Amino acid sequence: MPFFKAVLFDWVGTLIVPKWGPTRTGHRGASWIRHSLRQLGRDSSEAEIQRISAALSAAGELPHVVQGWAGADLSAAAHRDSYDRWIDAAGADSALGDQMYTALSDAVDNAFASDVEPTLAALKAARLKVAIISDIHVDIRPAFVERGLDAYIDDFVLSFEHGVAKPDPAIFRVALSRLGVQPEEALMVGDRPSHDGAAVEAGIPTLLVPPLTKATRNDCTSHSRPAAFAPTDSGLQPRHALDAPRHVALSQVRKHLRSSPHRPLPEALTLLRLEAGPYGSEVSVQASRTGCRA
Repeated sequence: MPFFKAVLFDWVGTLIVPKWGPTRTGHRGASWIRHSLRQLGRDSSEAEIQRISAALSAAGELPHVVQGWAGADLSAAAHRDSYDRWIDAAGADSALGDQMYTALSDAVDNAFASDVEPTLAALKAARLKVAIISDIHVDIRPAFVERGLDAYIDDFVLSFEHGVAKPDPAIFRVALSRLGVQPEEALMVGDRPSHDGAAVEAGIPTLLVPPLTKATRNDCTSHSRPAAFAPTDSGLQPRHALDAPRHVALSQVRKHLRSSPHRPLPEALTLLRLEAGPYGSEVSVQASRTGCRA
């Protein structure tokens, strides 16, 4: 029998490739920027993409921009205000800023990883409850409907709908309540220690996976993506390491659900638990994780 009764998944970086996020090749946000420039009929050369990417990266480090993102996902209006502050600081004109925001807010136009569907299907077959918990300013349900994944999801807990966002433990408690499970009966799966890792403060064991960094354009619309991992005698191994959408397949999550809570995890996975220590609650780390965003 599974050790857990429910699994909570982060969305951006865990199930889909971030439009503005780390990449293995090219400039940060290159596909997003290129698409927006082409929609406007503008120069979409690599030099122009690099210029805009660099400007956005620099603007994102400015104190007033960083501070402005605090609470951005609590409402659609707050997110747009924070975004506009960032775009203005980067020196982008309003037309480009608007087009990029339209693309950024299009939930359907996102690249799901190839291991998402089989993982969700396996969890559903095992009768585990599944929820998507995301700091987001738009409804992402249509993306799951478009890919035929909505039948696998029991609930969506989206920050802008509840007025609370990670790393506030309250958003995880909302998910637990809606699924009708206790903290120790759920597993949180995400890619950011700072936000997804905060689930341990709600008493939820948390599995951190390396963030998605690469996918082809066809990944956004096709169900026939080549499997990034193949079964071998020693378990799932990368089939094409450079083309794999993640370093560790989500199927490792399914394996962990049926393991002892103290069993060692596969390389590149981290399990965080909140335990009572001599000085109060402490986060314990069960396994190391490599090549991951801090």
